[in-house]
Amino acid sequence: MASAYCVVGRIQALGVGIKRLLLDRVFAGVSILAWLEDQPFVSVIALPKRRVRLKAFLAGPRGYRTTYTMSSAEEGALTFPLWVACGYAAGRRGRDYFPFAVLGRATCAVPVPRLAAEYRQRFGIEASYRLLHQVRATTTSRDPGLRLLLITIACLLGNLWVYCKARLVASTSASLRLAARRWLDTHFRLDTFADLLVDGVKARYRTHPALA
Repeated sequence: MASAYCVVGRIQALGVGIKRLLLDRVFAGVSILAWLEDQPFVSVIALPKRRVRLKAFLAGPRGYRTTYTMSSAEEGALTFPLWVACGYAAGRRGRDYFPFAVLGRATCAVPVPRLAAEYRQRFGIEASYRLLHQVRATTTSRDPGLRLLLITIACLLGNLWVYCKARLVASTSASLRLAARRWLDTHFRLDTFADLLVDGVKARYRTHPALA
């Protein structure tokens, strides 16, 4: 959890303003929630639904706001605002509930349903990590410098792919941009882009497959 303090502290030291911080369930601990409660920005943290006491709040026909007390034998107890969003999960029958801790000295005026929709957008970040592995070179080396270099190159390649798609769509007439975007999503996937790069490297350095 110390990494969260370091990252937020570093961002603030750089003078970058934080409007709203969206965090995963792994950060739902008493000590870190207490720290976030005293920050000048709003933090939204998903809460694990496995807690027995929390399950009693996951009911009703629509989303609502209340308060909830989280207890820990090591860190004590903390009472904070609890927002419960209500929706229908894909592939499931009936309602599904999504509990969030909403903390910070700033006021969060966003309605509960819209806050839940905003939180779901953070999964685009997680998708970018999955895409990164499609273009990351693997190695058995334990050299941290080399491993960091490979990850950096993978991030650059992923961003280059996004940039190429954006440029292609931007250069298309407005009436055809939706069709162009759909075509690129189907025919210019990241794995296709990676294959083109590999073919380009082989052609540039005149490599040939061979049996050892």
